[in-house]
Amino acid sequence: MDFQELLAWADQQVLAHTGKPLDDLQKAILRGTWEREKYSDIANSYHCTEVHVKKVASQLWKTLSQSLGDGEQINKSNLRSMFHRWQVSNLSVFSRHIGHIGNVSVCGNASHPLEFPKQQQSDRSPSPNKSKPHIDRSEAPDLEYCCDRSHELDTLKNLLLEKRTRLITISGISGMGKTAIALQLLSEIEDKFDYIIWRSLRGSPTPETTLKSLTQFFSNIPQNRKNQKEEEQLSLLIEYLRNNRCLIILDDLHKVLEKNKLVGHYQPGYENYRNLFQTIAELSHQSCLIFNSWELPLEIVDLKNKNAPISCLELESLGKTANKILEKEGLLDQEKWSELINIYGGNPHWLKIAATGIQDLFGGRVGEYLQYKPLFLGDELIVILKQHLTRITDLEKQILLQISSQKEPVSISWLRESSDRSNSDILNAIRSLTKRSLLEKIERQNSTLFTVKQIFQEYLLEQNLST
Repeated sequence: MDFQELLAWADQQVLAHTGKPLDDLQKAILRGTWEREKYSDIANSYHCTEVHVKKVASQLWKTLSQSLGDGEQINKSNLRSMFHRWQVSNLSVFSRHIGHIGNVSVCGNASHPLEFPKQQQSDRSPSPNKSKPHIDRSEAPDLEYCCDRSHELDTLKNLLLEKRTRLITISGISGMGKTAIALQLLSEIEDKFDYIIWRSLRGSPTPETTLKSLTQFFSNIPQNRKNQKEEEQLSLLIEYLRNNRCLIILDDLHKVLEKNKLVGHYQPGYENYRNLFQTIAELSHQSCLIFNSWELPLEIVDLKNKNAPISCLELESLGKTANKILEKEGLLDQEKWSELINIYGGNPHWLKIAATGIQDLFGGRVGEYLQYKPLFLGDELIVILKQHLTRITDLEKQILLQISSQKEPVSISWLRESSDRSNSDILNAIRSLTKRSLLEKIERQNSTLFTVKQIFQEYLLEQNLST
């Protein structure tokens, strides 16, 4: 009697009764039971709670017992003996349906390879769910998708549907369309998932609150009945992600990251978001979590270095594609549009703000607008730029001002000579500013130079931001 024989038989019975093959936890329970492990040992090796393992095991024994047809019950203690007895009493049926597993001939009577049902012969990876998926978009904004990012959309769809990436980040400065592209993606792939949930982190919910919200959605258990600790909630979430094809979207992750520190640090009390992302990236399941943010938490770099199945998509300038926005806004002087797009970094939202001001003040004439120095930005955009600059450290502000005062890009050595701070402090600050999309890096022969994004340079020089 071989474990693989039991596994094949159990897989057929569960498929016949539930329409789904054995999932990873059910297989782990069968193997653990076969090897006489305790439920606690199975839970530890599978990174979930013992209570959850017992719950899944109980349902598994019930399903397998139904296949016996004689009213007897399979349980943890009698699995081996009951399966052996079933083999003997149903030898002909077992030989016909189980036949040959790899190079192992069952009971020595099988002469033909195992013929599983057609559904089981096909790829076990989840197929698009024919029934309507369960979707919670209650916290998703109602935005119009107004810019052409077809290449980025194709990249995201490939990561989700072909590569089965577990964690995807969409980063970029505000206004680049991170939320809009996630909404567009959702409308094009929602039929490929069993469950989809959109959660906003704009109000800075704690990781405990977010976990409870997610597990409540997947399990349909009222919130007041959930008394598990955070570790148990996380184990339960991973189990849902294993048993179903789920998509989680977390909007505005930067809201739980700390201000006035170098990039990527969580606010005090929010550090367990790191555990959530690491667990989803590192443990095996068939689902995906997408989050968008102005900046990425530190663990993302570590996960990429570990070759975890994660991908990072940074939204950058629209380039010439932004012409469509300016055309739609009715701007004139098309020969000046490329200059305007460069100043605003090809940012679709910022360009729409600028276009409104140009229409109001200059009748849509871009050339006349560009003549005014320093450039008129308007209160709407200044509020947004301030939000970015209030997140950075004093040293980062000092570096931005130093670079902005120069007509040409500067080197790291120039910054070191212009500051009394340590080399380590300066290098960390430059790296942080680059990750925040406030600095642009320029490669020239054997040197790396840096310049401030033009729109921030205009703002800093106009406001004369103090250090």
